Amino acid sequence: MKAVSFLPPVVRTGTTPMILFTGTIISASFILAKLAVESGIPSFAVYFWQLLTACLILLVLTVVRGEKLPVSRRHLTYYLLNGLMGSCLPQLIAYAALGHIPAGLFTVLITLSPLFTYLVSSLADRRFLPWPRLAGILTGLIGISLATFGGFAVSGVNGSWVLIAALSPMFLAVNNVYRAKAYPQGTSPLALALGSMLFQILLLWPVLIWTGHDYQPFSLTGLLDWAVLLIGLITAVSFILTFELQKRTDGLGFSQVGYVVTLAGILLGAWIFNEPLSPVLLISLILLFIGLGMTNGHLHLPIGKKD
Repeated sequence: MKAVSFLPPVVRTGTTPMILFTGTIISASFILAKLAVESGIPSFAVYFWQLLTACLILLVLTVVRGEKLPVSRRHLTYYLLNGLMGSCLPQLIAYAALGHIPAGLFTVLITLSPLFTYLVSSLADRRFLPWPRLAGILTGLIGISLATFGGFAVSGVNGSWVLIAALSPMFLAVNNVYRAKAYPQGTSPLALALGSMLFQILLLWPVLIWTGHDYQPFSLTGLLDWAVLLIGLITAVSFILTFELQKRTDGLGFSQVGYVVTLAGILLGAWIFNEPLSPVLLISLILLFIGLGMTNGHLHLPIGKKD
């Protein structure tokens, strides 16, 4: 049984549908996290417990399926760097920066990750990647910019904190390329997800102790506890999908999950929190789909082709 056999065929058999599905469920987890934080649960505690819950779910799945967690030096290095650059550092930078810059500005900075991924990929390969892929990334970026720019003030924002916040998408970009280049062939997405998650827990546990957060959701005394556990379930699924996608596309293709997360967050926010929607969002969605198709090779423009 494949790691993604729980998905509908239309999702598990196509790269673009899987990117859309992954971005949407990650966005849903952000919405649940927002509800939990606004209800008084410390944001870092929510993040830690969603990881621990996801880790336990992945561990149970690994045992049930009879898989073993590879612990070679190569695998351990992969788990460590993937957990550090792909989650821990971006999240810690986000928590620090959001105290000094508007959330809307930070969202815009995060959407630069695919463009940064293109640049890092080009540097790693010592050549520019095919121009249609860059055109796809830029098309998606334009669409996201239309949806996210505005609604926040930038006057008085400390430029130093903007630069610090920009490190978050840069780490994500570097990790997108590293995860693709160093992918341990022959290792299941489930094992890679579990290993990376375990190292994130080990890295974050001292921070949790240092910050003094003592919230524990496992008492299940209220809806918020269940919400945190649901976030953990979504995180477990999204991690499996992350490594499944990495088998199908490269870091540049995967980076577009961030675009989907942003637009799905706007749509879900409008539905759940009754937030207003702008007509320009439809244009953003169209540009996103065009960008996805160009970057993943499903849409070919006639420009430059010879008869």
